[in-house]
Amino acid sequence: IRAILLFFSLNILILSCSGYKGGIDDPVNASVLADEYFADKDKCDRKYKGKYLTIEGELSQSYINKFQENILILMEKDKKQGVKCTLVKAKKPLEKPFKLGETIKLNGRCAGFNEYVLLTGCIILKN
Repeated sequence: IRAILLFFSLNILILSCSGYKGGIDDPVNASVLADEYFADKDKCDRKYKGKYLTIEGELSQSYINKFQENILILMEKDKKQGVKCTLVKAKKPLEKPFKLGETIKLNGRCAGFNEYVLLTGCIILKN
């Protein structure tokens, strides 16, 4: 029992030190999230910023930035705003490259809005 209590205490300590603020349980559509942010950034920051979101959307762009991070932009063709997802750095390349237009589901921490809704520390979820 001591080991179990110690395990849970350490996890709570780690989460509180990491800035974890909880998450949104239900998956959020990338276009809906981007539209919400575009309409009222301050309200959405209070609702989402710092929280972990599961998000799903259409891949419109994929590239590696100057920090060698994989970036995925989820945005529908007819939209002007979307979600920019920075993937967690991996030791090996992605197993299968994504195709533009493909629907992708991932989890990441919302960092607010700056041209795009920003998600950091993203991991790709299996569909």
